[in-house]
Amino acid sequence: MSRAYGQILRALNDRLLTFDGGSYTSLTEFENSDFVKPSSGIWLRQRTFWKRPRILGSFYGNYREQGIYQIEIMQLVGDGSVESADVSGELVQWYGRGSTLTTSNIPVKIEQSYRMTSVRDGSWLSTPIAVEFWAYTSIGS
Repeated sequence: MSRAYGQILRALNDRLLTFDGGSYTSLTEFENSDFVKPSSGIWLRQRTFWKRPRILGSFYGNYREQGIYQIEIMQLVGDGSVESADVSGELVQWYGRGSTLTTSNIPVKIEQSYRMTSVRDGSWLSTPIAVEFWAYTSIGS
């Protein structure tokens, strides 16, 4: 089961890497990665919040792994641009409800995605996009 988390995260990350034709690949701070923030413009920050898995069936049955894959659109405070609003709408569509992502043998289902309230993070304005996902795994996957 320990490999399932990596496979699920890889499917979600791979989807983000292809967003907008891959133009945000070098402008995305993934969890536990080296990243230098740009001095201006928009960049993305990714985080994953895992929920408690559901056990389905007997002890040796399947699990429903679930969580929130959060993508924060970072823009300088006072920039005045609505570019982050445009990007947020595009990301919500990119992780469309009912989509299935597959990088390995574990299909990851997108339950829903939505924009959350923007908050200030130092000199940056963070606009989070929540992508609720789930995947069925079993012991040994």
